[in-house]
Order: sequence, then C-alpha cells, then structure tokens
Amino acid sequence: MDARTFGGALLASRGPVMRRRRTLRICSQMHVPDAAGIGYTEPMTKYCYEYARPAFSVDVVVLAGPVGARRILVVRRNVDPFGGMWALPGGFVDEGERPVEAARRELCEETGLVWEGPMVPIGTFGDPGRDPRGWTVSAAFLADLGLETPLVVGGDDAAEAKWMFIDELPSLAFDHDEMVAAAVWRLGEKVEAPVE
Repeated sequence: MDARTFGGALLASRGPVMRRRRTLRICSQMHVPDAAGIGYTEPMTKYCYEYARPAFSVDVVVLAGPVGARRILVVRRNVDPFGGMWALPGGFVDEGERPVEAARRELCEETGLVWEGPMVPIGTFGDPGRDPRGWTVSAAFLADLGLETPLVVGGDDAAEAKWMFIDELPSLAFDHDEMVAAAVWRLGEKVEAPVE
C-alpha cells in the first residue's frame, strides 16, 4: 500500500496508481461578446484536453395545484427514443446558453408555458445508459406554479402536453421518474426518498 498527498490530505491506495486512459482530444474556443453584445470578437483562449464530453440537457419538473392534489406537467414524446411515451419537458442546452435559460426555452417550446418564476435546481442526472443515444447528463429544475394549472399545448418535438396527478403518472421516459421523486422529496411532501 502506498500513500500520496492530494490537496493536503493523505490518500492511501492499494497497488500501483491507476491513470485514466485518454483516447479523445477535444478542443473548444472561448469567444468574448463584442461591445454591443451581439457579435463575437476573435477567440479569447483556446483550450484542448483529452477527455470525452457528455451531451448536456435540461429537464423541468413543473408542479401545480394544492398539496395532496398536485399535478405535474408532462409531454408525450413525438420522436425516438421513447417515442409515444410521457416525459418531462426538456431538451439539449445550446452552445453558450445558461442551463436555466435552456430549461425555460424548452418548457415554452414543448408546452407553450412561459415561466419567469423561480427555477430551483433539484439535481444532476447522468447514470450511464439513461439515454440510448449516448452519454447524456441532465440538469433538472423544479418550477412550482402554486394553485393554478395554466392551459398547455404540445409543440416542437412534443406531440401533446398535459397535466396529470402525481399519483396517476405512468412510467416516464429516460430517468424522469427519479427526477419527479427528487422534486417532490425536495418540497417535503409525502413521497419516498429518491433512489441514489
């Protein structure tokens, strides 16, 4: 057994030190907005490293209604994977877009709901295999609308948008069941703790 220090802490390991295998080189350029904020100047810096990057997405758990009779906003997927299944509103984050703004955009595109209220982060979900298209990590947000359940309509890649009672939800696409459980648990309402 050998011992090394890392950040001032003593770490012990068994056997030789294992290093992460580096197989992919990825470069990106960071751009700075011009003075008007509408264009871009020349690249500020160029960073290169040899680690793979996941696709980054957002999902939104939208709750409404009184405690004990909560409804959740879901969409029926119009495309594969999981075409025809119910899911949370969400999608991929565009380059240069803040995750919370991506969540608001996806919510509006898929349901017609414009929400300018708080978007509370409820977790990051990235278990291997959660998305059959490849390595995808999702930041999940909670929007609690209070008692109102506004009119919603499916749009973009959602065939339908609908309010459902939480206790009547079917199995959701991807790992969205875990996101719902995490959101309800965070609110402190009666539900089992999320699976870790």
